[in-house]
Order: sequence, then C-alpha cells, then structure tokens
Amino acid sequence: MKMTSEQEEEIRLAREARHETRRPTVPALEEMLYTPIPVLDHGFVRVIDYMGDDAAIVQAARVSYGKGTRKVTEDRGLIRYLMRHRHSTPFEMCEIKLHCKLPIFVARQWIRHRTACLTGDTVLSFDLPGAEKRGRRQHYSMTIERLHRLWHEGTRGETAKKRKDTHTDMVDPAGRYSVPELSKLVARREETLREMIHDGRLRAERENGRYRVLGAEWHEFAHRPRVIRAPIRDRLRAMHLRMCDEQTGAIEHTRVVDIWQTGIRAVFRVTLENGYAVKMTRDHRCLTERGWLTLGEATDLRLRPDGGLAWNGNCPAFAVNGVPVHQSRSWLAARRAEGLDVQAIAAQAGVSYHTIRKYLRVHGLEFSAKERSVLSGRAQRGQRRTLRRRRPLSAEALASIRMARSGVASNFWKGGITKERANIGRWTREHAARIHESNGWRCVICHERGSRLHAHHVDPVWHNPERTRDATNLTTLCDRCHKDIHRFEIELVFLAAVSSGCKLDHFWEQQHRVRRERHPEKRRPRSTRLARAFSRIEKIEYAGEEMTYDLAVSGPFHNFVANGFIVHNSVNEYSARYSILDREFYVPPADALGAQATANRQGRGEVLSPEQAAEVLEILRGDALRSYDHYQAMLNVDDEGREIVPGRPGLARELARMNLTLAYYTQWYWKIDLHNLLHFLSLRIDDHAQEEIRAYGRAIADLTRRWVPHAWEAFVDYRLEATHVSRAERKALCEMLAGEKPDLVALGLSKREIEEFRRKFGTD
Repeated sequence: MKMTSEQEEEIRLAREARHETRRPTVPALEEMLYTPIPVLDHGFVRVIDYMGDDAAIVQAARVSYGKGTRKVTEDRGLIRYLMRHRHSTPFEMCEIKLHCKLPIFVARQWIRHRTACLTGDTVLSFDLPGAEKRGRRQHYSMTIERLHRLWHEGTRGETAKKRKDTHTDMVDPAGRYSVPELSKLVARREETLREMIHDGRLRAERENGRYRVLGAEWHEFAHRPRVIRAPIRDRLRAMHLRMCDEQTGAIEHTRVVDIWQTGIRAVFRVTLENGYAVKMTRDHRCLTERGWLTLGEATDLRLRPDGGLAWNGNCPAFAVNGVPVHQSRSWLAARRAEGLDVQAIAAQAGVSYHTIRKYLRVHGLEFSAKERSVLSGRAQRGQRRTLRRRRPLSAEALASIRMARSGVASNFWKGGITKERANIGRWTREHAARIHESNGWRCVICHERGSRLHAHHVDPVWHNPERTRDATNLTTLCDRCHKDIHRFEIELVFLAAVSSGCKLDHFWEQQHRVRRERHPEKRRPRSTRLARAFSRIEKIEYAGEEMTYDLAVSGPFHNFVANGFIVHNSVNEYSARYSILDREFYVPPADALGAQATANRQGRGEVLSPEQAAEVLEILRGDALRSYDHYQAMLNVDDEGREIVPGRPGLARELARMNLTLAYYTQWYWKIDLHNLLHFLSLRIDDHAQEEIRAYGRAIADLTRRWVPHAWEAFVDYRLEATHVSRAERKALCEMLAGEKPDLVALGLSKREIEEFRRKFGTD
C-alpha cells in the first residue's frame, strides 16, 4: 500500500495531536483513528472522525435516559430489541467519516449505496440545449421519479400484436385452467406463466394452493397491446441540469451520470421563506451560508419526546437557484475582486453598463476614486504633482462636452422612465378585452374558448413599428397558438394569411408545427445568467416514509438544483480534473480470476487455469501501464512532475483522464450514519457481492465491531446471519414442523426459488 508523503505527514500530525473532549469516545476506535487499514494491493480504509457509541443508541431510544443510570446488560438488551424490530432512528444517532482509497470499478459499485436522498416528486431544473444555442435560457422541469423511470425503462410505445402466437382459439373463455394445463394449450413454459402471474401481467386465483387462470383472463392478455420501450439514456445524459459553480456562485450546467432508488426512508419537508419546499432525508447535504451541511447539521434537527420536531431557528440560510447574476451581491463582489471594471462585468452578465452601475450602488459596491483611476490606466506612479487652475473652456468645448454626456451617454442616465416595450405591452393589455369580445372570446385559429387568451399583433412590432398602437392590428389567439406562432418563427406567415383574407380554420394543417429560420430583423432576447441566492427556513415538518432517489452528476462541482435548493451528492471523490492520478492500479490475484458463472449473470464461476490466469494478468498489467504512459504523454508530465517535452503544452487533465482503465485507484471521504452503514454492509459482505468490494466491506465491518460492539452483535444475529423467508416459504416451514411434506410447486415457488429454499434450510 503506497501513500504519498503528504498523506503520511498528515496521519503523523493527526495522531500526535491531542484534544480535550467531553463527548463520549470509544478507546478501541481511538487507537485506530487515522491509521490506514490495507485493502487489496494499494487500497486502504481509515477512520477520520466518528460521533456516538452504543450508549448514544440507547439514549436516543429512551429519550430521557442519562448515562450511568442503566446497566450494561440492559443497554445490550434494548439494542437487540431495536435491531430485532427494525428501528432506524436510534441507530442514526451514530455517524462515522472514512477516508477510502479504492479502484474506480469498485467505486462505481460503492456509490450506488448512498444515504442522502430526495423523494420522487422532487423537481429537477434543466435548461434546454436548443434554447441555449439561440442565446436563451429555457427552463424544463422533470421529477426525479420520472427521470428514474425514463433512465432505466425508456419511453413507452404500443403495438397491436404479441411477438408470439397466443393461441386464443385453444382457450375457452369460460374455462378454468391450471398453470400446467394452460402451458400446453398456449405453448409457453410453466415458469413463464408463473412469472407473468407474479408480475401482475396475467390475473389468476389461488385454489387449494394452486393457480387457476380463467380463459377470459388469457383472452384479455392476448388482446392487450404489447408495450415496447425505446431507450433514451443517451438523450437524458445530454440534458443540461442546473448546478452551482461553488467558486463564482453562478448557476451553470452539469450532466446526469446515473440515478437509482435508495429505498423507503424517513423524510422531512423543508420550506423556505421564499416559498421553495423539498422533501429530503436528514442526512442530505445542502449548500448554506456556512458551506455544505446536512439537514441535521444545519438545523440540529431532532425528535422531541412527544413525537414532534425540534430544530434551531438560527440555522444558516440555504442556497437556492437564485437571481440574475447582475442582481447578486456575492457575484458582483467576486467580479470586483477579480479586478474587472464595470464594462467587463456588464459583458459577463449580459446587461448594460448602467445596469451594473445601478446594482453596484444598490449593494454598496461602488468603485472608489482610486480604483477608477487604476482601472482607467491613469493611476499616478508615486510622483508628486502640483495642482494648477484649469483654463476656462470655450463655448464650443462646453457644447461638445454637454453633447457627449447627454442622454444615454450621461452617467446619470437610468434608462428612461419607462421602456418602449413596456409601454407597448401596457397599451396592448388596455385594448385586449375589447379585441377578445369582438372575436367572441375565442381563438381565431382553433376557436378554443375558456383558456388563456392573448391579444396578438398580426403585423409584428419588430416588422412594422408604425402599426404598434393600431387596434385593427390586434387579434385573439389562445395560449398554445400564440406560443407556437412565435416558437416556430411564422409571424410573417400568419400575417400573410390574415392579409389575404383566408380562413384560418386549417392554418396549422397547411403550415404544420415546424421551426423556420429566425428573421434577421427579429431581436434575440438576452440569455439570463443566474447566481445563487439565500433564503432562511420557515418550517420543517415530518413527511413520513417515502421511496427516495439519488443521482450522480459529472464534476467538477457535484451538486444540482432540486426544487430550487442547491443539493449535493453524498460522496466527495478525488478529482482527476484538478490533480494527476498516481501510477497505481489493481491487479487481482490469480486465484480470484474466475470464469463467467452460468447460473448468475453477475457472478464468477470456476477459477481459470494457471495458463489462462497468467495470460489475463499480463493483459491487465499491459493495458494499465500502456494507458498510463499515454496519460502522461498527453499531460506532458513525467512521474516526477517535470515536463517531458519542454515548452510543449499538455492536454487538459479533464480530457487526458478518460484514457485510464477502471483498475486505477481513486480516493474519497465518505460520511454515513450507523443505520445506513449496516444496510451497506449487509449488501457488501454478503457472499453474492463482488470479492473486491467485499474486501472493503470486511475492513469496515471490523471498524464497526470495535466502534459499537453491542449494535454489531445484534446486527450479526438479526440481520447478517438471519434468514428471510417469503410467505410461501413460511407456509412450507409450518407444514414441515407439523410433520407434513410440503408441495413447493403448489405453493407457487419457481424452480430457482425451490433451489434457494433447499439451500437455506438444507432440505431435500
């Protein structure tokens, strides 16, 4: 296990430091604090910090419990009771922070088990790429639940025919058939029919432990349109998800890497003073005035003895998907700190010079006289000067100065009292009711009535300004027709249709909804740049337990906008965009190289022969070394950090890294509470998990055993080495205990389920 000199020095200083504390500590874990535990060939796991112990679990369960008032045996019994009955909140009182170094392919498995998550109705904020190309920002929202369904299932379409003949002529609608009988009639396997019944695609009844299918139900299934799905994951990856640039505060874009369900969890509805609200778990991290904090850390959220919630009302404000950048004080202050002048700031914000001057004054960020002189290039260089009385200016010079500084050019100019576009809009609204009444309150194209109506300029304002305030130039359009005429750039087509006196009933049939090229005279709206803002919490409510989701996004800032909140992933990974990865990659031992299992698509089978194993290891090492040599060549940096070819620019790190194999090591800091850590371990030290991640699971399991020995003992007894049985398996066990031999097929167990049942209990 190789560690950098900086990491070794950090560990030495951390272990030598001594801090007095009044919080409970665990001596067995204190001895291992900061010490790396080797895993695989170059990886490690080490404890950075922890909070709570077995006593904290008991205290949370008893609420009024004081340390020392109970016996250790009573604490152990209560913890076993809590574990046995699957309580979660008391175990969430303990948290641990780990530093892990692991191969990238292991990290991709690990990252699927997160604890910070949001509910399915949370809305993600996207900006449509097509609108950005046109210089605009067009918002598009999608719930996490819908994104998850589209990501994993694709879009739904329908076709009238099944792929296989359903043989409805062989099935009497009034008949009742067992699964074996129906299997012979419709030429399908019994397992396939039972799977269809379990999935709800085919309705059946249970009679004496056996399924009975009505012939009418099979006919209904046969005539039901077959649902097909089109994968659109690549399209979803290309969508621009809003995120916050943590350095500048600007709202930029990232892309979705993956999304998954994280199970049913307790969630809390957080409502801000600006009206934004989102449901999240207690340990989801949000951006606040004090940086990244979980909901629990930011608010000191806790359950009261009466079942209510208590939280700190003086908690920091939460960052939200905010205001245009030129209105954000923090964004303007950051641009000033960069040394930009007013004109440069205005160019970045996409607004006028005078707008920036206005908001600099609003936020008290005006440039001083000295700064103005520096930015203008007229700063004195330390020499003394004598003030002289100015010569009087001639009348021509004064007139020239007044002309140069009048109107829009004046530093007192504020853009006029009211903009012309605003005046046109006000005039149009004043005449809208009369125009709609003359058209019978119906759209002149689709004749829809009752929806939102618009008074539309037939001859567009940008095309003929002289008819801007001509009431005969207005007509009535519904919301959809009005938007589509502008969206598809057919304002002049509509003008020609009205001018020619044609009936508009078939306007869309003749034109179709196809985008034309934008007319060169039509003004393009400015793209609105946004910056984060902050809003304080108004209330927090317990929202019960719901299915939760989490998603991974591309870097460098691993956050995204959800219901207006700026939220984060639960893992901070070593960024190869900023740093150069080490020449360290994982090579499995020869006895870990197994062939693909025949019964399990995700597992390994028999170990390869020594000759095959040697060949595979040579390929793995060769590919890893070759890819790293190319990585360094693209960066133009050797192992010592020196230029390979002096003076030649290297490729950006964010591009060079994509050539490395998944065997290379990455690092991250991982924070998790005990409840979710035990769930993670139950999956990752299971015999069915991949061997490499099981190695990390075993290392973390040893740390957990030292940290909370009573909780670990209960976890092993009631979760890790316990056996879960289904309803049918429970019935089979009851029959076995009664001395009977159960018919597992009649109980609805498939062939694979029967094999698993026999392995669980060692039965024949």
